Amino acid sequence: MSQPELEVMNSKNEHQKIAKKWVEVKEQDELPQIKNFAEEIQKTKKQVSTVEIAAMKIKLEHKKVVGLAGDQKTQIEELNAKIIQLQDQKQKLELENQQLKEKLDSKSNMEEEFRKMVSDLMKKERSRQELAESYKTQTIKESEINDKLKKDPKQKSKKKEDYGLGLCIVLDSVRS
Repeated sequence: MSQPELEVMNSKNEHQKIAKKWVEVKEQDELPQIKNFAEEIQKTKKQVSTVEIAAMKIKLEHKKVVGLAGDQKTQIEELNAKIIQLQDQKQKLELENQQLKEKLDSKSNMEEEFRKMVSDLMKKERSRQELAESYKTQTIKESEINDKLKKDPKQKSKKKEDYGLGLCIVLDSVRS
């Protein structure tokens, strides 16, 4: 090797030795700082871990809240559907109630008409019974007159005229 090369090599070696010494001195001077820095790093790591754990807890809570919100949304939708169904049922029942009221009113009117018809029938029945009694009475009287006339033929013409007209009127009334 040549002289300049040797000098460069020596200078390089010396330079490396000086750099090494400087690094050693520097490390010794910075050793307390490095220790402090390492402690700070450890504290920061612990803080970061605590923050990460808190962030994970918050994410879990957020997922729970999102899940609960989804459940509540589903429940609200189900309740809204139930409300609509109940409103439909209510409308149907109100319509049915109205129809039943109309039928009841109609039946009340029919009942009133039925009572009136029954009353009219009862009046007619009484009239019929009175006529039947009157007819029976007239028939009995006619029989009595006929019996008397058979016994006394002279009164026959006189009595027939007196009682015959009344009997014809009664008989005509019963027949109509």
